[in-house]
Amino acid sequence: ECSHWAGIFCLYFMTSHEPGYPDFHINSGSKMKPVIIKLILFLLIGTMPLQLASCSSPQKYLPVDASLLQENMNSDEVKKLVGIPDVVTVNEAGEQEWFYYNDHTHFWQKIPFIGRYLGSREVETLMITLRDGKVLKWVYYVEKL
Repeated sequence: ECSHWAGIFCLYFMTSHEPGYPDFHINSGSKMKPVIIKLILFLLIGTMPLQLASCSSPQKYLPVDASLLQENMNSDEVKKLVGIPDVVTVNEAGEQEWFYYNDHTHFWQKIPFIGRYLGSREVETLMITLRDGKVLKWVYYVEKL
């Protein structure tokens, strides 16, 4: 019979029926079977937050980035600080407008058919206006959709 420390090892060999593998069995009276099941459930449930977190994209901290901006910073300094903009436009005055977006959609809102009814979606926006490659002004705002 398997010891408590070798439960996972035994589970591996119990499921393997190929020639050359040891033939370990846990008899029905053993207390090891519930322990293995609990261990497997603990590992599956315990690692679920990590699995869900790995599906998400890297988080941007636009309010922090906005607070670190200064007038007359050049475009290279802005790119080092905030990164490459999501959208670049030119306004009527000929100034460049760089837009950075951070979409806050909770994981339950991604459930097919009913997700759109569960909570609200928010989009953070940081708009930086540049004239002649230098920061003129910037605006940070949050829009609920």
